[in-house]
Amino acid sequence: MSDDQNYWKMIDRSKKQFDENTNIDSNKILKKSRHKALTTNILISLAVLLMIVPTLTLLTYFYYGSGGHDGRANTQIKVASDVIEVTEPNMFVKRMELEETIDFFSMDLNFDVYKRIGKEEYRVGEYDIDYMLDQPAFPNRTFFLDRPHPEIPPRDEPSYFIHPALHVPYEFKKEWEIVQNVPDGTVVEAYISFSNPIRPDDIRDINPGRDPDIDFLWLAVDTGVEKKVLDSEGLPVTPIGYPIYKDPPTWTPFDNRQDNSEVFKEILNHLENHEEQATKIARAKTLALDERIDYIQENGVNIYGAVVTGPASEIRKLQDNEYVRSLKVGEVKLWNWR
Repeated sequence: MSDDQNYWKMIDRSKKQFDENTNIDSNKILKKSRHKALTTNILISLAVLLMIVPTLTLLTYFYYGSGGHDGRANTQIKVASDVIEVTEPNMFVKRMELEETIDFFSMDLNFDVYKRIGKEEYRVGEYDIDYMLDQPAFPNRTFFLDRPHPEIPPRDEPSYFIHPALHVPYEFKKEWEIVQNVPDGTVVEAYISFSNPIRPDDIRDINPGRDPDIDFLWLAVDTGVEKKVLDSEGLPVTPIGYPIYKDPPTWTPFDNRQDNSEVFKEILNHLENHEEQATKIARAKTLALDERIDYIQENGVNIYGAVVTGPASEIRKLQDNEYVRSLKVGEVKLWNWR
């Protein structure tokens, strides 16, 4: 007989002797002990779980609140809003309206994007970005535009502006016909390309004395890659630039307290430090920031295009402007030019 069999035989004999010498059922005692042990284990497990949840929550908030001067969460919010403002012409995020939801080592960022058309701001889309730690997933984008931009920038074909070194595609030449047929009593958003790169301060020469009566909203910066619409690896790029405001809102870094072109360069340097995250959020799958920053440092900030807005009748005047080489019509809204 094995040792194991001897052990259980001894246990059964002891239980039988215990039952014969007492009035207590040993089976009931064993069942009660097992139940008590099970209850104890469950309570201990629940207590551990209740300790883990707040601990993980505190660790998550510590993670997103630490890391750098602004904390990881604020850094990613800045990256998202900056990359939209410098890569999407005349599109901006009202940073005070951003909604962030933090879960266990993850964050969800939701915000609306706006355009100014005429004298009013219009909500034109929304973004939803999920983060695992500080790495964003590709954003879910929804736009409410009559003339939406391509989701993926076309290869070898400019989307908005034409660099002076490139010929004007036939499709762009037809845009003047659209402007001619847009009814009076409307306001137009237009992407204009210049005959030659100019300094940012020289844009006032395009409409001296407010003739034509238009507002400049966003300036497209010559960064070298626009001459071939590709980066050094042959990937298509989109324009980059920065907004200009007469009366800057409180949430924008382009608040005219310092030269906006200097703010633009600071933002590019910041985005370069987070280029992987910025590229995921941008429509273009390459920002070529290293290449572009080097070019700007060597050549300065020069403008080869701009987003303007104004009454349709004033936008038509740009066809005879010596500075303007081509035009592409954006959004058109009912009259609000006050």
